[in-house]
Amino acid sequence: MKPEQMQLVFDAPPEAAKVAKRGKNLFDFSAFTRREPVQALCCIQCGAPAEEMHHVIPRSLGGTATVPLCSACHGKVHGLRGRSEHVALTQSGLARARAAGTKLGRRPALSAARQAEALAKIAAGETIAQVARDFGVTRQIIMRIRDAAAA
Repeated sequence: MKPEQMQLVFDAPPEAAKVAKRGKNLFDFSAFTRREPVQALCCIQCGAPAEEMHHVIPRSLGGTATVPLCSACHGKVHGLRGRSEHVALTQSGLARARAAGTKLGRRPALSAARQAEALAKIAAGETIAQVARDFGVTRQIIMRIRDAAAA
């Protein structure tokens, strides 16, 4: 690594943190202040265009200095070797969460008490559409609640 490639970048102010682009959070490099002016940010390891900023000391430990890295080098820093390892890490994290009793997935549209109320209205003869309107949900949600109760 050449000394002129070494670039320490300090965290941006909170108002200029990230830019959303096609479902990804990408850093807005213009929001960062640099120790020395550089023409373009490049990966400090391989010299490729920098795509990500890596905290030298984790933010959770109070670190503020970051260095620019390309995606491949950033993955190496964190011990990842491509998409297959990322999928495996995600699956192991989900398995740990399930083992700890964490309920995964989307929250129900209606609480258990409101579901019981909806079932009572259906049993009283109200239509699915009317019950859905009363609770402000779709008919499909009411039908799923009805079918789950019947099973």
